[in-house]
Amino acid sequence: MGSPGNTITSDHRGPAVNIAVWLCFILCTLCIVAKVWTKLGRRGRELRLSNLQFDDYLLVASLMLMAVYSVIISQQVNAGLGKHVENVEKSALERYEKLDYASHFLYLGAICTANAAGIIFGLMLEPNRPALRLLYGVMGLNILWFIASTLATAFQCAIPATWQSVEGKCFDQATFWTTTDLISVFINMSIFGLLCHIVGILQMSRTKYLLFLLFAMRMLVIVPVTFKIRYIFRTVNAEHVDATSVNVDIAISSILVVTTTIMATSIPFMKPVMQHLQPGWSTGTVRLSVGVDHPTSSDKTNSNPIHILETRSFQVSSSKRSQQSSSRESR
Repeated sequence: MGSPGNTITSDHRGPAVNIAVWLCFILCTLCIVAKVWTKLGRRGRELRLSNLQFDDYLLVASLMLMAVYSVIISQQVNAGLGKHVENVEKSALERYEKLDYASHFLYLGAICTANAAGIIFGLMLEPNRPALRLLYGVMGLNILWFIASTLATAFQCAIPATWQSVEGKCFDQATFWTTTDLISVFINMSIFGLLCHIVGILQMSRTKYLLFLLFAMRMLVIVPVTFKIRYIFRTVNAEHVDATSVNVDIAISSILVVTTTIMATSIPFMKPVMQHLQPGWSTGTVRLSVGVDHPTSSDKTNSNPIHILETRSFQVSSSKRSQQSSSRESR
């Protein structure tokens, strides 16, 4: 019997994974390139890297992690992902397990860096003290989530073969990944709520609602996470566990989780969107962080991430104070 090649059948679903993985990677690449490239600007042939902020570098790092993640998933397809486990040779199955093990770390890393980029951008919008503390709290939760999930993944199965998820003895994978992904959803929803709160204070009239809509893209991550959890428990409850075959749905759901997280972080903060909304930004530091102004020699010092994190006040806060003082004078 000839090889099925790239034909998608019930016994050979690997090509479907490849299509999903690389389509998602291309979409994320376009989003991040659009965000970063439009901020670089050009004078002749010289790119102005000074226009980039810390959140841009985090998004690029997230894309690089996703690139490696995509390659590993494709290698899993070559090792047997999408085939019935009885049709996979023992050496190929061991390679599949090791690739699957490595992919989990990249999955966690890509999501963590993308979430961190969204939080950093929120800090660059110079929130008031309560929102600032909440943003720091969400950042801390994001880092703790990554560390705890990474350590748990590293020792998910019995030592020394901690990668043997198919033939080895492992802890409850369904409960672990359900908890991990639900915490990730909570972090996304927290970022969404805090960004809406920060922008809601700005003097931006109706244009702020466009940003609310774009920030709401983070809610879309609930969809692939829901399907991923459903597929995980379907696998656990199956009478016969055909790991290399049933994991196709989990792999596709996972890549969609990463894609949704990265795109939801990139699209709202693209320079064209920010230029449309720029009358609402309160200070030069904020305008530099969104890429609508170009840094001067003094701005290059004052617009670094440390300075941005130290800057706290909104113009609207000054406006409120002046209104309060004028109200007292009128009395």
